[in-house]
Amino acid sequence: MVTDHRAQHALGPDEAGRTLFRQPVLQAHHRPVRFQERRGGRQRALGIGGADAEQDQSVLSGRKRLGDPRPRKLRSDLLDETAGAERHLEAGIEQPLGRDAADGSEPDHADAHLPASDYQRANLAATPFSSVMTRPMPRDFENKVALVTGASRGIGRAAAARFAEGGAKIGIAYAGNDSAANEAKAECERAGAAAIHLLKFDVADPEACARAVEETVEKLGGLHVLVNNAGISIDGLIMRYKAADLKRMLDVDLASVFHLCKAAVRPMMKQHSGSIVNLTSVVGEQGNAGQTVYSMAKAGLIGFTKSLARELGSRNIRVNAVSPGWIETDMTKDLPEGAKKAMAEGASLGRAGTAREVAEAIAFLGSDRASFITGEVLRVNGGLYM
Repeated sequence: MVTDHRAQHALGPDEAGRTLFRQPVLQAHHRPVRFQERRGGRQRALGIGGADAEQDQSVLSGRKRLGDPRPRKLRSDLLDETAGAERHLEAGIEQPLGRDAADGSEPDHADAHLPASDYQRANLAATPFSSVMTRPMPRDFENKVALVTGASRGIGRAAAARFAEGGAKIGIAYAGNDSAANEAKAECERAGAAAIHLLKFDVADPEACARAVEETVEKLGGLHVLVNNAGISIDGLIMRYKAADLKRMLDVDLASVFHLCKAAVRPMMKQHSGSIVNLTSVVGEQGNAGQTVYSMAKAGLIGFTKSLARELGSRNIRVNAVSPGWIETDMTKDLPEGAKKAMAEGASLGRAGTAREVAEAIAFLGSDRASFITGEVLRVNGGLYM
């Protein structure tokens, strides 16, 4: 527990060891203290003093306490201070703190003297209660190149747009939907991508994977982040499953990741850094009837991710996986409503996730913020599987 040393002066010597608003209070001299309490993005100035810290909260409401041991003049000053602070808040103005304050008390932020609306905007990225979706995106991918497979729709497109917001150069890899790919390109342009290159190829083709990586390095100037997102789902009971479907599923969902990683490792080794993010699935962790092959491929990706992370760690190349749960995408929109409802109710958060929420996890693992994370599986499933 952290001690508030400013609050130590609030109580007399006989109150040593007692708490002030759940903060340890040590022996100190008897005098008033001001500190800040943040609620709903606003600050409130509190006047604290005397021997009974809990009863001193009555100062906030302007009520006179019976038996208040403090001098009348001190109580009057504290009441005036609090009333003045409340009037400032009602007018939408923050009370000045720090060097701008009359009493020199420390602000908890350099912009604490701004009007409330400006203050909230200035602190948007630092406010723990604000959604990550509404914060200004840091330009944490400037001068970096990200190649995202399956980027024309769904999670892949959301990931590409998120990297674009960070200032990256984007390689948009897709299988064949030119219209969707151009829409993804336009979205990345609006998001602020430094450059964009479209790559149309079949990830199940090892030679096409190698050419795509070479083309990305040639056109965009390197490769710093590889996101293996492309995948298909051919579901069915094992007794009726066709050998051709089995081969196609494993080629696209599992073998393609091997081929792309093999090609990407060379340029990453040359630049002595890189990050690979593989998209697995909650089905690969907990299984699902009728999805034996899909589960086999996604579970295989987890083992591949951990092994490759050990293999490439000495080269400063990190390899991680993101495991989405029930996410609203084109692959899931045609499922029966009953199945959708059951999946949503099975999650602790009681809803499906969004592609953007998964993209945030991908961007985190691809960024320098995760510089000491490798071989991990980050679950983004709303509590569907723990």
